[in-house]
Amino acid sequence: MADAIQREELENGAVRLSSKRCRFTFHRVGPFALHVSIAGRDTGEFGAAVFSELRFHLSGPKALELFVDATEAAAPKTEVSDAWTRFLSKEAPHLKRVSILAVSKFVHLTVSVAKLFSRTGELIQIYSDPRLFQAALDRASES
Repeated sequence: MADAIQREELENGAVRLSSKRCRFTFHRVGPFALHVSIAGRDTGEFGAAVFSELRFHLSGPKALELFVDATEAAAPKTEVSDAWTRFLSKEAPHLKRVSILAVSKFVHLTVSVAKLFSRTGELIQIYSDPRLFQAALDRASES
């Protein structure tokens, strides 16, 4: 049986999707910038819910900058990584840039493979230094 997923709208305007083992928090940090933090391991229990939240933010008049903080994430199941690859490939025209903070070597490798197979060129920037990621996020939130 699949884990139950909970969707919460937080006081600061963020949205949190959570299951027993994983949590995604989506927070708009500027008119064309979205910060997503991932904690735990996504084993597929979210289905299309994460991508539905992301697509909601992609519906604006300009391309979106997406910032994904995977500091607290464990490498997802292969099926989940494949779904992210398909999502990034399909939605690339609606994305200005995707910046991903991956400090774990295994998560970094997983993201690198998704970047390669998404065939999105330099759309995806992978950070291992939290300070550089935060600086890029700060610049986007000021725009």
